[in-house]
Amino acid sequence: MNRRKTKIFGLVLTMAIAFCLAGCEQEIHIPTREEITENINVVSEDGTVISYMVADFEKDYYVASELEEMILEELVDFNLDMQNEVPKDRQPAILNGTHTSNGKIVVEYTFATGKVYGQYQLLPLDCYTGTVSGAVKAGYLKDAKLFSVKKGKALDLTTNEKILEKQIVIWQGSTPMFVLSNPEYISANVTISEDMHTLEIQGAEGEYGFCIMK
Repeated sequence: MNRRKTKIFGLVLTMAIAFCLAGCEQEIHIPTREEITENINVVSEDGTVISYMVADFEKDYYVASELEEMILEELVDFNLDMQNEVPKDRQPAILNGTHTSNGKIVVEYTFATGKVYGQYQLLPLDCYTGTVSGAVKAGYLKDAKLFSVKKGKALDLTTNEKILEKQIVIWQGSTPMFVLSNPEYISANVTISEDMHTLEIQGAEGEYGFCIMK
């Protein structure tokens, strides 16, 4: 095979591999409230938190429409209290809807930031979604130890400036976090599901979980 044919063959092969890799990437299946059976939070790449809260549902006690009205009334006051925590063009918290099935009700919210989500809980939890640099300024990473998901190597922020603009989620509590980007660094107390998107804290109550996304 002459040089020209070799170059053409190599180019075609490279393009074919690239096309295959692009086409073979698994699509992320984001759970819907019709599929949810337990509490879970979906963290978007912009830091928005879609939260699914599951509770027992007794139709004899109230109906879903009445519950939605109660939540909407509650959110009016909550949003007024949290308005300064988000940009003026965004609502701190939104009720997306509910779904009832098998004696359970799933309530779906959208929270503008992790902090807003944390403050909405009955027992407020600390939660941060944003850039690593923002987390550093807020003091979250002062004593945190994170490790590479692939190699297990400890993260050194002083020698890895590129990491500062990546997204991070920092949270407390037992509710799993579903992230849309693959985790790159996590704290030792965080476990990752096989699909690489669901994160849980395995540790003492009140511990923080950390995850930096690719």
